[in-house]
This record gives sequence, C-alpha cells and structure tokens, in this order.
Amino acid sequence: MENSENRIDSRHAGQHLDGHADQPGNKPDHSAPEPHYETQKRTCLPNHGPFEARREIDGNWAGPWSSCPQCTAWYEAEQAEIAAREQARLAAEQARRRQQQRDDAGLPARFENASLDNFEARSDEQQAALAACRELVAALQGQAPAPNLLLLGHPGTGKTHLACALINALLPAQRVRRRQLPQIIRELRASWQDRQAPGEAEVIRLYGRLDLLIVEEIGLGSGTEAELNALFEIMDERYEARLPTVLTSNFGLARVREVLGERITDRLREDRHHVLALSGSSWRGGA
Repeated sequence: MENSENRIDSRHAGQHLDGHADQPGNKPDHSAPEPHYETQKRTCLPNHGPFEARREIDGNWAGPWSSCPQCTAWYEAEQAEIAAREQARLAAEQARRRQQQRDDAGLPARFENASLDNFEARSDEQQAALAACRELVAALQGQAPAPNLLLLGHPGTGKTHLACALINALLPAQRVRRRQLPQIIRELRASWQDRQAPGEAEVIRLYGRLDLLIVEEIGLGSGTEAELNALFEIMDERYEARLPTVLTSNFGLARVREVLGERITDRLREDRHHVLALSGSSWRGGA
C-alpha cells in the first residue's frame, strides 16, 4: 500500500493535466528533446517505507507512477526465478521425451552415442556397409524410396553399432524401432495368449508402418509356421508401403533364408537392397 504527497517538479509548476494524473492518455508527438518527470513522495506499506515515485508527463499526457523500487526488484527477481524453473522443467521434459523415444526405438545405453561418423570402418566391406547406411538415411530424410539392408558378419564387426547409428541419425523425425527377431516373435505369441497384451493386428500394424524397422539376431531360432506367417504380414505391409527394413545376422545368407523362409526373403529382395558381409577383426577385446 502506498500513501502519497504530491510534489510537482518546479519546472512544471502550473501545468494542467486535465484530470489524467493516474491514467495514461494519448501521448503526443515524441519530438520533445528530453522527457520531463513529475515526482511524488509515497510510502510502501507495510514493507519498505517512504520512497520517491515518478512519472513522465508531456503536456496533457501523464504516464503511470513508478512503484516501490524494492518491491519492483523483488518482483523481477521472483519472475526471473519462475522463468528459470520453467526453463529447467521444459529441458527436463524434453530430455525425458528424448530418452523415451530412444527406449522405444530400442537404443541401448552402450550404443547411445553411436553414429555413422564415429563408426570405425577397418575393411572395405565395412566401408561399403557404412556407405549403404548413409544412403538409407539420406533417402529417408529426403522422403525417397530407401533400400533394404542385410548386414552379415561375425560378432564384433560393427553390425549393432551401425543399427544404433541409424536410430540416432533418424530420431526424432522418423519412426524407427530396433528389435531382435526373438523379441518380435514373443510379442506375436503374447498377442495370442495374453489378453492384456496388444493384439496380433496391432503388433503387425506397429512394425508394418514404421519408417525404418531394424531386426537383429536373425538365425538364433526360427518361429512356428503361424509366427512366420505373422512376420510375413509385417514384411508384406512394409513391402506394399515401400518402407525399408534392416536385418542383421551373425550367420550367412543361407541361414537367414532358412529362418525367414522364401516368402519373406523374396519380399526383401524385390525392392532395391544391399547384402553386405562385414569382415575384419572384432572390436571386442580391442583387436
């Protein structure tokens, strides 16, 4: 609360304000060489006591009175603190969403910083695989048809690094998911056996409509005929929509064909595709 005692600056004694002392009016032309101010003694109750308020005046126009400087400083500090807390909250929420996207995409902590730029291509085959991955990313980012990739090679030759680098290159603009083949088969089984789990049609639709599906560990086991039929529906939906799929395996092409069956491998190779056998020493163990 503020008490006031009017004191008009001597330079403006006798000026008429037309009753607009506390209400801003239509300010006239700003061509005056410098502003003029009226001052007034006021009291900030119950906090800060007396202070000198001031306002700009120009002819019949009068600006608002200034507030208690200590109250103003406190208010500005409080607003800055509120803004900082909100900025921190938004940053934390953004980080949480980003981490949730990575988790949903199947990006493990070990490969969270994997990129195409930090992939160490130690052989010609690894160079070719890296180039194919860059081609895929460029196609998806340019909304052009992208190739299917089949990455073959012994453990430790960089297949998972490249798969995770694709995720990092495409999130969050593209819908990407990396799963091991046994995981997809378990989800299909759950869709038939667990009423709380997503249904078969939902699983097929999810994997069938991703911008990029990455399926690893081809060859660790094969599903039943029903499971392979559902897997074919996923690949067929992707084939119809011309959406790329990346497969990785520690085994050779013959084993991949054996596990997936001819119908699925035919779908994969009907579109533009690259079969890349990664060779070179294993990254694991520092070799």
